[in-house]
Amino acid sequence: FAPLACSNLLQSFSSSIFAVCSEWDTQVGKQLRSIYSGGLDLLTSRIFSTEVGVRPAEPCSISVVATHQLLTNIFEHICMTILSDPNFRYVTGSVINESDLQ
Repeated sequence: FAPLACSNLLQSFSSSIFAVCSEWDTQVGKQLRSIYSGGLDLLTSRIFSTEVGVRPAEPCSISVVATHQLLTNIFEHICMTILSDPNFRYVTGSVINESDLQ
């Protein structure tokens, strides 16, 4: 299984590995959750789930759309966090405003 093999290989280079999976409880997810972070990691699960579920045969479009929606939600959350604080806007040099997110 290529993604599982890749996650095993990447662990020797970095402990900052994240995955987008159809479910939280996948083999790749299990492997990445086993990385010891010393309890200092903000995101200890390392898994972003599209909530598509296990599908033995699915069209690629389902995974692509689910991943796109997930990444859009993460982007919007980051933008709203930056917009909520003037210091964050200054430090990041933000050019995003609230009307961009509507």
